[in-house]
Amino acid sequence: MTEEKTRLTISVADRVFERPVETEPDMQDQDTWRMSSPIPGAIIINTWELYHLQKIVLAATETGHYQIFRSVDMKRFARVHDHSSEIFNIYYIDEGVAVFSATDGWWDTGDTGLNWDYLDDGVGARAAAVLPYDDADWLIFAYGIDKKVYARHYPTGTWAEVYDAAAVWSGKWWPAIAGGVAGVLVGVGPYLVRTDTLGSSWQIVQDFGDRVIKSIIVSSRSNMPVYLIETDLDGKSEMWWTYDVGDSVTLNETRFDVVDDAQAVIPTGQGAEVPTFAVFGRRTPES
Repeated sequence: MTEEKTRLTISVADRVFERPVETEPDMQDQDTWRMSSPIPGAIIINTWELYHLQKIVLAATETGHYQIFRSVDMKRFARVHDHSSEIFNIYYIDEGVAVFSATDGWWDTGDTGLNWDYLDDGVGARAAAVLPYDDADWLIFAYGIDKKVYARHYPTGTWAEVYDAAAVWSGKWWPAIAGGVAGVLVGVGPYLVRTDTLGSSWQIVQDFGDRVIKSIIVSSRSNMPVYLIETDLDGKSEMWWTYDVGDSVTLNETRFDVVDDAQAVIPTGQGAEVPTFAVFGRRTPES
């Protein structure tokens, strides 16, 4: 079996770029990026790979429409969906399966983004965590724009409120949420909140004081995940690690001012899980 290299994919304006990421890179190709054809008339918001090399792109147009484009070769992206209202975010479920949240409800795809169908009228969410529950059954935790957390089974099920963050914190706030089998972590202003009972009970496990939790990224949905937590302090971002689902946190002092996003990937073709985090940011405040 040929070992598949980890690939870093980023989107800039109207194009998608991709390159391999290796522990011991070949000096000839470590800075070589593949570039897609431009997506005319739209600004890319984010990119997802729903199946091997098959990607979708969420983009916004000058007319206020939100559109989804799809590619099978990372060269040309073809439009597969047009939405007249805002699409908040797209969430990967499983190979070829994803859902998105918009102002007019939730939609899903089961064919790597080629077709999108109306799912339900759940509350809009800019962030969500998806957990495997049973065979062909997943549990979605959505951090609603109303500062409440909702959960439902997918593909069948209905939304139910499981946590009210607005009752805990009314100040500056980002919809930070991520999780796996070991537990789901939620950012509620300065508080890191956890459920390890699939939403039936919640507890504050960390208080970051003057910092506000901006985003949470999890390495995998396994029972031994690594979490990366980004906090904001007066406009300065810091990164924290937790290996025990929030019981303890450690500041990463090698990076500052994370400016965009972070993703965790698990390389295939390996005998053990090797989580790899990719972040956009700066090594020092001045660089």
